[in-house]
Order: sequence, then C-alpha cells, then structure tokens
Amino acid sequence: MRTSFYFEGLQRLGDRINDRINDRIKLTETESLIYAEIKRNPSITVPLLMHETGYSEPTINRTLKALREKSCIARVGARKNGRWEILK
Repeated sequence: MRTSFYFEGLQRLGDRINDRINDRIKLTETESLIYAEIKRNPSITVPLLMHETGYSEPTINRTLKALREKSCIARVGARKNGRWEILK
C-alpha cells in the first residue's frame, strides 16, 4: 500500500517519507529473503527455512540473530511451538 500527497510546488511528501523509512532499515539480500519467509509463515522453523531458502543452518541462525538485533523480528513463545513476530 502506498499513499502519496501532492502539494503545489513541493516534492511529493510520500516519496520523502518512504526514503526515510528505507534509509533507516538496511537489510542484506539474505536478511530480506528470510524476513519475507517469516512474514509469509510466522510459525516457520529453522529446518523449513533451510529447505525454502537453500541456506545452511549457521547462515539461517546468523541472519535470524541479525534481524533480531535490528528489531525487525522477535520470537514469541517456546522454541518448539512458538512463532515469529514482525516488528517493522
């Protein structure tokens, strides 16, 4: 969803807001792919992420840690039956 506001003689406000949001959160290609998989299925597990993305377990774990440190995701519930929560 995208909203644009137009003002006579001024730059589009919607583009300026989107630029600030995109500048704030920088995700690598790996982080973007894993973030998208988590967004699609919040109950996804590391083995399923490995299967869906083709990345190794250490890469998945390292990327999940990076996403948690960037406050993009959080784990809710237990390790076995918990789910991921999208924060940003």
